[in-house]
Amino acid sequence: PENDLHSRIIVQIEGSPSDAFLGQLEEKNYEINREFPEQDLVKKITNTILLGMSVIGLLFSLSSIATFATSFRLVVSQASEPATNLLLLGFSSESLAKLFFSQFVRIFLLVFLPALALSALLQFLLCQKASLYGINLEPGLSAWTLAFALAYCILFLLVNRKVIKNSVDELIA
Repeated sequence: PENDLHSRIIVQIEGSPSDAFLGQLEEKNYEINREFPEQDLVKKITNTILLGMSVIGLLFSLSSIATFATSFRLVVSQASEPATNLLLLGFSSESLAKLFFSQFVRIFLLVFLPALALSALLQFLLCQKASLYGINLEPGLSAWTLAFALAYCILFLLVNRKVIKNSVDELIA
């Protein structure tokens, strides 16, 4: 009898309810306020855009690795005569490869570090803009972003180090 006194129950959930939860409500013949589909649509569109942008970013990243590798392969081939002379004078291919790689690292850091700083600045400005609309975001680059940037940097350097070493070794052959 006491259960008959209550005619409404308010349940607040984060995100959209699962199908199992909605099924249980239907079994008990509860009416529900269906405001969820709009949120689902916005969430799906946002996730799709984010995924698309991530794929494009990954393709640009891979393209930049290939471009830098090809460019430095060209640099080594253009310097083939002086490099071959140094090899004939007794310099090791390792020391020559280190010289080319140190030049590469300088150029890479001149591009990578300002890009990282610019990313941090843009993220800070976007956080300020979002706060004007009542959206509170954490300022600064996330740990995931920094970890990905470090992994990308290591991959970039390893690939190009290998390409430079192979290019110098081809001068000997």
